[in-house]
Amino acid sequence: MRNAFAILCIMTTLATPRHAAAQIATELHGGVGYTSVSVDAWAGTSAQDWGQMASGYYVQVFPYQRGRISVGGELGYEYFFWYDIFYNGYTSTRNVSATRVAAVARLGLGGPAYAEAAASMHLFDGFSDPGIGVGVGYMLPINEHFSVPLGLRGDLVLDPDTQLFASRFNVGIRYSF
Repeated sequence: MRNAFAILCIMTTLATPRHAAAQIATELHGGVGYTSVSVDAWAGTSAQDWGQMASGYYVQVFPYQRGRISVGGELGYEYFFWYDIFYNGYTSTRNVSATRVAAVARLGLGGPAYAEAAASMHLFDGFSDPGIGVGVGYMLPINEHFSVPLGLRGDLVLDPDTQLFASRFNVGIRYSF
């Protein structure tokens, strides 16, 4: 099985046209925003206090590009919100965050504008939830290899008890090989 996978990887690399290999890009993003969520439903009890400021950072790699469409993957960390609950005579603060793993497709909209969509899995402490993400952005070129992506991104986490939606403004750095 391992040999078959290695042969498939080698064949895919050899079959990729040189101009497509030259389009491989890596991006690092960070951003802040707001999470829409029913805090009481997420906590399973009445929250005493909470804050819904969202933040996150992630890396995207786009190894495949055909025309205006790029396909790749994403790995990142998302901080969604915090809340306080009263438990056994004490106040307990809970921070809600997750590691996100996603497959990403990006469509160039002409010029430096783009739109992207992601199918993701959010790995919380002790459980996982699927999600979807959408975003739009603008690439500010620096030189032949570097550019600065600016964008708006929304991620919907499909938890069975309550859904949460984090929207963020992101700034990043892109390196194109």
